[in-house]
Amino acid sequence: MKFTKHSAVHAAFGEHFAKTKEMNVKFHRWLLDTFDKRQVADYEVDTEIERDVAINVIHQAREFLEAAQNYLKKQRPGFSAWSLFYRSYNIVQALLSWR
Repeated sequence: MKFTKHSAVHAAFGEHFAKTKEMNVKFHRWLLDTFDKRQVADYEVDTEIERDVAINVIHQAREFLEAAQNYLKKQRPGFSAWSLFYRSYNIVQALLSWR
C-alpha cells in the first residue's frame, strides 16, 4: 500500500487494525489526536503545547511503537522494526504493507 496523504494513512490504519481489533483501538485514537496536536503546533500562531501534554504524547508514542514492533515480529519472525522507528508513520505504513 502507498499513501500520499496523512488522512489516507489514518483511515487505512483504522480499517485494517482498529476496526479488526488486530491492535488496540486506542492506538488509532492516539494517532488521530496526536496528528491534530502536531497540526496545531506547526501551523497555529502563538501556540504552546503544555509540558504534561507533550510528556503524555511521548509515552503514547513509545507504547504505540512497542505494540507495532511486537505485531511485526509476530507477522514476520526475525523482523526488526528498529530501522523504521525514526517516524511513526513509517511504522503505520510498515504495518499496512504486511497486510
